[in-house]
Amino acid sequence: MIALIRDQFRALARRAAAKLRAAFGRLTRPLPLVAGLAGDVLRTRRELIAENVLLRQQLIVASRKVKRPPFRPHGRGLLVLLTRFVPRWRDALLLVKPDTLLRWHRTGFRLF
Repeated sequence: MIALIRDQFRALARRAAAKLRAAFGRLTRPLPLVAGLAGDVLRTRRELIAENVLLRQQLIVASRKVKRPPFRPHGRGLLVLLTRFVPRWRDALLLVKPDTLLRWHRTGFRLF
């Protein structure tokens, strides 16, 4: 009898905790958007345009009809060049790892 009551109490506590987590998640959902907007307000127009171009280049590569689209040499060079103008370029990379971009930079510098 006591075990049955204990199990029912645990189930009730689990449901209540799940509802609290869901409510907390709904309340805090806008926070990343507000934080991102606040960060963008403090950045210069030049930085925002460069990050936009960096993201667009990645979208161009991602829109190719290949399962794993390769970056062509001019696309690699453009990404490497744009990282010069975007201070938080690691956050703007979606398709490429930061280590890969640094390797492309070293390779281009060796060729230069």
